[in-house]
Formats: sequence, structure tokens, C-alpha cells
Amino acid sequence: MSWWGRLRDRFRGVSGQTFVSFRPHLAAICKTLKIEDVLEFGPGNSTIIVLADTDAKVISIEESSEWYEKYRKRFPRDRVTVHHKQTGWDLSELDDLGGPYDLIFIDGGDRPAELHHAHRLLKPDGVVYLHDAHREGYEEGICSYPHRFFPERHSCILTLDGKVMETLKSAITCDYSCACKYCSSDERREYFARITKCPVD
Repeated sequence: MSWWGRLRDRFRGVSGQTFVSFRPHLAAICKTLKIEDVLEFGPGNSTIIVLADTDAKVISIEESSEWYEKYRKRFPRDRVTVHHKQTGWDLSELDDLGGPYDLIFIDGGDRPAELHHAHRLLKPDGVVYLHDAHREGYEEGICSYPHRFFPERHSCILTLDGKVMETLKSAITCDYSCACKYCSSDERREYFARITKCPVD
């Protein structure tokens, strides 16, 4: 097993924490689909999973100068390019960095704006993975994709391709056991039911 694989496995099995909840589902995506080009907003654990489970090239966007320096040195430069962008930067700058992408992982920055901009950068059969999808203000961006799937209530998988979605639903084991305040109230459960079925503009 590769070094990245060992590092990935070190964190598996951790539960009850929203910041690690995406790991098994992202790994399943990487193992199920052909992932060659990745864009991520917020490098870190997602980068480790992609490196371990694919041969993809990764473009990472980091807004914190401190974390940028850390991740720029941490990941192999032949596979990962980390770009430092100041908060409030123009997402149109992404058009010059590459794409289209098989996978766009959103876990930082202006998530609503990134969800909308991802349409321009995603391959027709590509996938967007939104972490912290339970937060308010993301519904419009989520509902702009015709196919939506919550494998757990803190993450949402989005795609333009219904066949891809069905493939992922068959490959991913859902986990709705989290009992945090975002998952346990009737109001929030109604929100998740609504957002899963929301119409597409």
C-alpha cells in the first residue's frame, strides 16, 4: 500500500465528527469512477484520499496563507498544485488553471458561488462533492444540479448525469446516524427532504 493509502487508512473509522464525515464517501467515488482531473476548494484530507485512491492530478485552492505554505510543501508537486487566493478573489480566475474536471470537491471559500461556478468547469459526467452541506445558504446552489444525493447529512454529491448518480448510489453506504443538532431536529430533517427533491431551474 502506498504512503498515501496508509495515511488515508489511519483516519478511517473516525465517527461523530463532521469534519471527517466525508472520508468513506469520497473514497468510494474515487474508487468507483474514473477520476483523472480534480479541483478542490480546501486541500487536506480530501487531497490525501484522492492521492491514495486515484492517479489524478489535483488543483487545490487555499485562501489561508498559513495553510497554503503547509500544503504546498506537503503534497507531491507532480500531482498537486496548490494556489493561494485571497478571500473574495474572482472565481473566473479558475478558467486559466485547467479543467474540465471529473471531481470538484468544495470544502472552503465561498461555497454558494463555487457551486454555481462549478457548472462551467465540470465534465458532463463529473461529480461535485459539497462538504458541510447542512449549513444554511447552500440550497439554491445544490438545487441547480439535477441529481443530488446526501450519503450523510453533512455532505451532498451532485452531478449532471443520472447514470453516474445511480452508479454512486449503488457503491456508497449511507450513514444517517449522526445525532448532532444539524441532523436530529424535525425541522432539519424536513430541510434535507426538501432539498433532495427541489426542482431544477
